[in-house]
Amino acid sequence: MKSHSTNRSRINILCISSNARWTIFTVLLFWIFFHSAQAQDYLKTNDGRILNVRISEVTLSEIKYRNKNDSILYSIPRSDVSAFKYMALPGDSTAATPDYFPETKTIKSPMYMKGVHDAEIHYGNYRTAAMGTFWAAVIVGPGPALIPAFITTSIGPTEKNLCYTDTILMNNPDYKNGYTTYAKEKKTKKVWRGYLGGMIINLALVIVFFSAAN
Repeated sequence: MKSHSTNRSRINILCISSNARWTIFTVLLFWIFFHSAQAQDYLKTNDGRILNVRISEVTLSEIKYRNKNDSILYSIPRSDVSAFKYMALPGDSTAATPDYFPETKTIKSPMYMKGVHDAEIHYGNYRTAAMGTFWAAVIVGPGPALIPAFITTSIGPTEKNLCYTDTILMNNPDYKNGYTTYAKEKKTKKVWRGYLGGMIINLALVIVFFSAAN
């Protein structure tokens, strides 16, 4: 009887350990995904085009970049660019002194920043996606819950869910870009926060269940 109880305890410990390893792996995958997503470079030209590129160098007069599907080095005058984002590298000559640590450089227009500000205040229709991902992580576990998490974060808010209050401002390309960009970022953060919360609760329930069964 004692041997049987000991075996059951070992099995329970192994099950908990397996779930813990899976949770750690999921957290690591989640961190890598966000790190890579935040490191994406882009250029926005004065005519409203957004180019997803790899920026190689930024000077006071021009920006050098490569397209993601080739290795040709292109350049564009700074005067033709309204905004850009990149991960600065040591020796970069963006300013008078070089940046010695990776740092995101972003230049935004006033209308873009107003769109961001208004989205921060008015956009709130992320709750359904966030709660859905939360309960998926709680009920089915962190692994399967990655599917709805990735799907919902890859899609920006629909027009009717943006909750903007000024249709005239939304006709301004910079304002709309700032509003929709921030709304998608806000939705993404809330969904992944819900996912992490559900994953933590799922792990706690697994530990409680197997502890009670021991």
